[in-house]
Amino acid sequence: MPQSFDFKILAKLRKKKRLTIEKLAQIAGISYSAVADIERNKVTPNLETLNKIANVLDYRTSDIISLVEGRQAEIFKTGENMRCNGFEMRFFPLSNIRFVYGHAKEAHSSEEKHNTHPNNTELMFVIKGACRIVIEENEYIVHAGELMQFEGFQRHYYEALENDTSIILIHQSK
Repeated sequence: MPQSFDFKILAKLRKKKRLTIEKLAQIAGISYSAVADIERNKVTPNLETLNKIANVLDYRTSDIISLVEGRQAEIFKTGENMRCNGFEMRFFPLSNIRFVYGHAKEAHSSEEKHNTHPNNTELMFVIKGACRIVIEENEYIVHAGELMQFEGFQRHYYEALENDTSIILIHQSK
C-alpha cells in the first residue's frame, strides 16, 4: 500500500511558533518556494530538508514524520476481555505497549496464578482501592494514586485488597 503524507501540518506548527514561511526558510537554510511547496503538498521533502525544518520548529524529525503520516487521535472502544485474579481485565494492544484496565468488584485472594511478560517493563497504577502484588518472593502493597514499575520477566501476581479496586497495567516492549 503506498504511503501518503500530509505536510499541511507544518504550516500549523510554523504559525504556532509565529514564523512566516520566509523566516522559517531563512533559519532552516532552504528556499521560500521549497517550504511553500512542502506545506501545500506539492513536493515531498528529503530527510535532510525535513530535519532542517523540524529543528527550527523544535521537533524531532521522527515526530514530524509521525504527524505527517496522518495519525489521528483515536478512541479504542473494544478490547479483549478476560478475568484474572479476581479482576475483570480489558486489554488494548497498541503498537509498542499493551494497555490493560482492571476492575475488581470485591477484594479477592489470588489463586497465585503467576504471570510473566518477557521483554517487557510492567507498570501498575492503582486508580482506586489497594492491591497486593507479589514479584518473585517479594510482596508489595500499592494504594490508590501509587505506581509500581518492575521487569515483566519476573514471576508476579496481584490481587485486590479492597472492594471496588481499579488498576491500569501497561506492558511496554523493550
